[in-house]
Amino acid sequence: MLVIHSPANQEHEDIFGYLYTIFRLFLEMTGNGKVLGSRFVMRLAPKWNPEPDIMVVKPEKCNNLKDGYLEGPADLVVEILSDATRDVDLNKKLPYYLKSGIGEIWIIDPESKKITINSTERVESYSDPHSAEIIRSNAFPDLAIQVRWIWNRQDHPAIKVTKELVSKR
Repeated sequence: MLVIHSPANQEHEDIFGYLYTIFRLFLEMTGNGKVLGSRFVMRLAPKWNPEPDIMVVKPEKCNNLKDGYLEGPADLVVEILSDATRDVDLNKKLPYYLKSGIGEIWIIDPESKKITINSTERVESYSDPHSAEIIRSNAFPDLAIQVRWIWNRQDHPAIKVTKELVSKR
C-alpha cells in the first residue's frame, strides 16, 4: 500500500535541513556513522518500510545499507510532525519504532515547539524553545544539541554549531 502525504511546509523543511546538515557534517568529521534523509526506506518488516524524516546509523550498521534502503533499524530516527503526518508518526510509527529496536527516536513538533526523545530507557521532553538545555543523544554521545538551536536557527548556523560540537570532543 502506497501512502502519499501532503507536501511538507517550510518550517518542516527548514528543521529537516538544519538537523540533516548538523548530523551529516558531524558524522563526516568524526567518522561515527551515516545520516540518511526522508526518501530512504528503513526495512523493518516484510510489509512495513517507513521513511523517517532523518535516520542515523553507526558505522557497524553501515553494511546494512542497500541500494535505496536500510535493512533493519537505524540507531537514531527523527520525525518532524506536520498536520498530514502527526497521527501516523505518533500513533503508528513511534510504537513500532520502539518495538523494532530503534535505540532513539526524536519527535519534533513545530506547532508546539516541543521536542520529545523516546527510547527504551527514557522519555524526555523539551518545551522551552529558548532553552540552552542540551539534547544529548544516547546513540551518539558526542552529539549534543541545544534546544534553542533548533528553534532559533538563524542565530545558530549549522556549520557554526557543528564546528563547536567537533571541537569539544
